Amino acid sequence: MVTKKNCSTRDINEAAYLKFHGIPINLELINNLVVFTTPISDELYRLIDAYNQNDPVPILDYAAILRSLRAQMFAIKAIGAEGRDHA
Repeated sequence: MVTKKNCSTRDINEAAYLKFHGIPINLELINNLVVFTTPISDELYRLIDAYNQNDPVPILDYAAILRSLRAQMFAIKAIGAEGRDHA
């Protein structure tokens, strides 16, 4: 999904690829779903195209970023669940 200033995806693999290449990734909890959001830029579009063309990346570095994003995703979901329990 693209808004005026940001591009969002639910694909954690794409988010990890973008983060590996230095694109800042923000996590948002929307309707109990984690969405990865990043500012729009020409570099972003170039990297999304490269990702869709199966551009190779060093697997250990990519896996570390993927694990980090997954941990952040679980943390933000837990915080969201806590907020609903206390409401």
